[in-house]
Amino acid sequence: MGWFILSQAFSFLLSFVCIIRLPDQDKIIEILILRQQLDILLRQQDKPIRANQAQKMLLAVLAGKLKEVTKKPTSQLNSILRLFKPETVLGWHPALVRRK
Repeated sequence: MGWFILSQAFSFLLSFVCIIRLPDQDKIIEILILRQQLDILLRQQDKPIRANQAQKMLLAVLAGKLKEVTKKPTSQLNSILRLFKPETVLGWHPALVRRK
């Protein structure tokens, strides 16, 4: 489990470094393409999506940071969080911290 979390963290950091180097217009286009692909997959999904602990932790931290930076209420995160409800994602963080 430890190696999996470490590999996920390394993969995320590598992606983060690559994204930082992109111009803003490229980032916007990439986000729109990814959202469109996600919408297509969600329409074809038969069973609920399950995230493992590492994925939940990363998503919860990023969503919390986004909420803090944008100062948007939780209800406005619906347009960004497409797989899970914002309340669910923001609730994962305290649950994961309690587990540790």
